[in-house]
Parts: sequence; C-alpha cells; structure tokens
Amino acid sequence: APTLLKNRFEVGERVAEGTFFFTHRGRDQESGRPIAVKVLRPEYSTDQAFTERLLAEAKTAVALRHPGIAQVYDAWSEYGTVLIIAE
Repeated sequence: APTLLKNRFEVGERVAEGTFFFTHRGRDQESGRPIAVKVLRPEYSTDQAFTERLLAEAKTAVALRHPGIAQVYDAWSEYGTVLIIAE
C-alpha cells in the first residue's frame, strides 16, 4: 500500500534528488490532481534553525499564486523532517 500523508497525500516513487530534497510523485486523494512530494534530505533535518526557516518559507509560499512559479499546496514538519506538497 502506498504511503499516505495527512490521510490525503499519496506518496509514490522517487523521481528526483536535489541538494536539499528528495522528490516523489504523488496524488492528492481529495482533488485527484498529481502532486510532487518533497522530503528534506536527512542530513539537513538535524539543523533545527535551518528546518524552521525552510518551513516558514514554504508555508509563506502556500499563499503565492503566479503562473511563473510552481504552486505549493501544503508544508509541515513530521517524522523529524520537512515535507512540502507542490504541483
């Protein structure tokens, strides 16, 4: 069974590895839309000041709407890491 975050966001296969995040394909079960599930790499999860700043920026990005940027749908800290849901 796929991993389900917040009883809503289905996490699929890993599709990319960036400097700070692993990115997985996903699906929002409420809307049916495809999503990207970004998981902070473990080596950065232990720096509390960094993760707090990153989470604050991601939560601010949820309110942004512009055709030139990817929409961030949700962001939170769980399992000792930062999780970001985006289009």
